[in-house]
Amino acid sequence: MISRTQMEKFVNEYLSTIDRQSTAVPRSYKILLFPSYLSTPHKIRCTISSSFGAAIRFDEFSAKWDIEVSFTSNKITEEVLPRLSNTGVPLMQVQGADTHIVNINFITRDFYDRYEKIITALSRATNFRLDADFSRFIDLTAGDVRLVDVSFAYISEGKDTVYRIPCL
Repeated sequence: MISRTQMEKFVNEYLSTIDRQSTAVPRSYKILLFPSYLSTPHKIRCTISSSFGAAIRFDEFSAKWDIEVSFTSNKITEEVLPRLSNTGVPLMQVQGADTHIVNINFITRDFYDRYEKIITALSRATNFRLDADFSRFIDLTAGDVRLVDVSFAYISEGKDTVYRIPCL
């Protein structure tokens, strides 16, 4: 299993590589070339699962790059993706290496019905409206998956929840 130090070193090397390869680009232009999570300092949350997987999430803006590493015995998908019911049936199952899911919104039917006009007017991503009972949107059983600009929208206990993952 990867250690805290190894994960921090990996993330720091990733950020250093971006900086090295863009040294000729003025800082004011970096926001135009890179997503905000790579061009401005963020709090980075790394989760390492002892049973399966690891995740890196550029969570929120910060005054400086701030890396936080946590460990769990749960599968990584149970830690980082919202669980919406107890049926045990995911919408997608990832079983291969180097899978990318980009610009997708996973929206439950009740949330979509409530905000349909706003969602269709403002969304430039693919929207999946889920009509059936399911446990989670994605289940990672083998390989790896990269989620980029993926959003989850649902209603839980009467409360609207929108959960955006800019890069995981």
